[in-house]
Amino acid sequence: MPMEVTAQDVRPWLDDYLRWEAKGALVVAGLVAPAALLVCLIQYGLADAVLCLFLGWWMPKVLLHLVALGGLGLLFVGCARLNPEFMNDIKFLARRQSLEVVEAEEGQGIKPLVPGEAHIGIVILTWVFLAGPELVRRVVAGLARHRRLTTMDREGLAAALAFLASADKAVELTEIERAVPQLVGPALAYRLGLVRGVLFIGQAEPPKVTLTAELRRALRHGDAEMA
Repeated sequence: MPMEVTAQDVRPWLDDYLRWEAKGALVVAGLVAPAALLVCLIQYGLADAVLCLFLGWWMPKVLLHLVALGGLGLLFVGCARLNPEFMNDIKFLARRQSLEVVEAEEGQGIKPLVPGEAHIGIVILTWVFLAGPELVRRVVAGLARHRRLTTMDREGLAAALAFLASADKAVELTEIERAVPQLVGPALAYRLGLVRGVLFIGQAEPPKVTLTAELRRALRHGDAEMA
């Protein structure tokens, strides 16, 4: 039998969950940052060394250093092209307009090459060349995730989770939007996706959404350890 769960019931659990998720994102970003800096410096040093070896006899070293730096910049451009959410995270951290709607839509865009989609040699070279920018992207993503989790309006998400916890079966996304009119569209799906245990079922539009048994039990009884 369905159990009535309110946003007020969910909010303490949600606040605690998002607080730990935000801390985790910040810790990961802090751990990856030194590696990102080191790899970028290595890539710049190798590019600079190769340019000086082959072109140092007729080009000024200052110009060669600038060319090497420009080459590293091009790698960042390539990384941003493969990961559209990279620029969105940078805009978000720079306090420019960067909506969750944009991230939800663009995040489904181009993805890094993987075996099976391209020759294995091309895949390996892509990952090698983009290693530094990719690590930087992960740092930026961690910082952006931390800020989103700590600054988002949680009332709508709490209400959506309460609606799902009250139901004993999967419901369509549009049903949640009707129940939570202040949070609709891609932003709703994005915020629900932040919570582990929220499941999107099938490829139909609109998709159906449900909770794992553990998460539903945690929201109904307020036991954060069970999620």
